[in-house]
Amino acid sequence: MTIAVSSYLGAIGFIVMVDIWHTLTKKQDNLHFTSKVIVEITFWFSFLGTLFLFIAEPHIANLAPWERLLAAFFQIMTATTTVGFNTVDFGVLSSAVILVVLFLMAFGASPSGTGGGLKSTTFAALWALMRSTLKERSQVRYNKRRLSLNRMQIATASFAYFCSITFLATLLLLTLEQTAAFEVVLFEVISALGTVGLSMGLTGDLSNLGKTIVIILMFMGRVGLLTFGIALSMHDETKDELKDNDLVI
Repeated sequence: MTIAVSSYLGAIGFIVMVDIWHTLTKKQDNLHFTSKVIVEITFWFSFLGTLFLFIAEPHIANLAPWERLLAAFFQIMTATTTVGFNTVDFGVLSSAVILVVLFLMAFGASPSGTGGGLKSTTFAALWALMRSTLKERSQVRYNKRRLSLNRMQIATASFAYFCSITFLATLLLLTLEQTAAFEVVLFEVISALGTVGLSMGLTGDLSNLGKTIVIILMFMGRVGLLTFGIALSMHDETKDELKDNDLVI
């Protein structure tokens, strides 16, 4: 529990902690919007993830109820906060639980925290975009707050870039490590991009080129996917390129 509390404090970030402290000490009336979103998303990720693992994972079913709950909570915590601790071997977890863990490793961290990969606020923005589109709203809103176009562009670009890198890295590793199972390779890729540090047992068996790919993925996840992508794609457009700006959808 000490490790879990420390991990959550690091994951949500000092900006949110200061915001919460100022609210508790009456220096301000309410949490800022970003802090509310981070706390809300982190809570629901942790609560629903723990509940699902508690119910669905057969490898902890023989534990006493309190130990089973703590085991489920700890594995979800470590995926959500991307800290890399584990008390259960991830290599034996069921495919359904692994799928949930993959999602949390990608979206669990917060922008002001120490985690890598995509962020909880990115998930919130994408969720808001989907709902607003289905409801045919002219503006994207989350909890009755309008999200700016710039923020939506960053969220969608980050997600698209994350999916592209995940696809390419998984394809390369599956080609290089032909004896490895698909879900094990995918877990390795997303764990590296999220700088999580968890593995289903593949890391030590990777070839030198495979380990190099994982190293690059971890570097990309740490400096930020979009930052890394911008650095690679910097290009000043010519006058002719600036004129040709119409995209047919």
